[in-house]
Amino acid sequence: MVSKAKRQNAEIKLRLRTMFSPPEYAIFFEVAVGTGFEGQRRKADAVVMDMWPSRGMKITGFEVKVSRHDWMREKENPVKAEAVAAYCDRWALVTAFGVAEQVEVPHAWDWYELSEKGDKLALRQRGHETEAKALDRSFVASLLRCATRGELLEIEVAAEKKIETARAGVEAEVEYRVKRQTHEASVLLQRYGPIEKALRGGVKLHQFSTDDEMAEAVRIVLTSGVAGTYTGLASLSTRLTKMAGEIDKALGSKAPGAGGT
Repeated sequence: MVSKAKRQNAEIKLRLRTMFSPPEYAIFFEVAVGTGFEGQRRKADAVVMDMWPSRGMKITGFEVKVSRHDWMREKENPVKAEAVAAYCDRWALVTAFGVAEQVEVPHAWDWYELSEKGDKLALRQRGHETEAKALDRSFVASLLRCATRGELLEIEVAAEKKIETARAGVEAEVEYRVKRQTHEASVLLQRYGPIEKALRGGVKLHQFSTDDEMAEAVRIVLTSGVAGTYTGLASLSTRLTKMAGEIDKALGSKAPGAGGT
């Protein structure tokens, strides 16, 4: 499971990639000041280069902060970013919603903030350009290394989003089916409950699989005449008793040793 901080970090990167997309821009993530051991210790979260000569092919560095604790620690000790910032014409802070306050952001920096819903980046402050030093081979090598490195976290977050969407669809279908069956059971109880109570014999009418089956059972009862008050029941009892006597008599005449004419 991707943590909230990693999710927000990936969302910000996705928004930056959309905002600074080719061919107008080239964007690189986790850019170190160089490829050597010392260079790897000082990084910028992103570096964007404007590819249009008419705009001076400016370079902007980005520092991403998704928690206030990290932002306050960075604010108190900005050395980590300064090495990369030296190569940049502009420097920008990008934060999750509510992480920073405008009075805390240096006037020279741009400041982008992720919306509370996490669906867009808004420019909260426009800083100004600073003098950048010329690019050296070590920094260029670092940019090229970033260009060939896959952004696995973004892929992971995108995959998890698809899984969550699918899971939400399944849960919605299950909830719909449960509600439907509960509603159907409630309708049956309202329809047959009073009749079952009147029968006082433990008969569960809702156990009939279809209304046709229950209708057939009722038809048989009505046709037999037993539903016609106590007289109907007494008449049926008399007929059955008489029939039983005739059966016994017939069986007696067929018994071994019985006399005959």
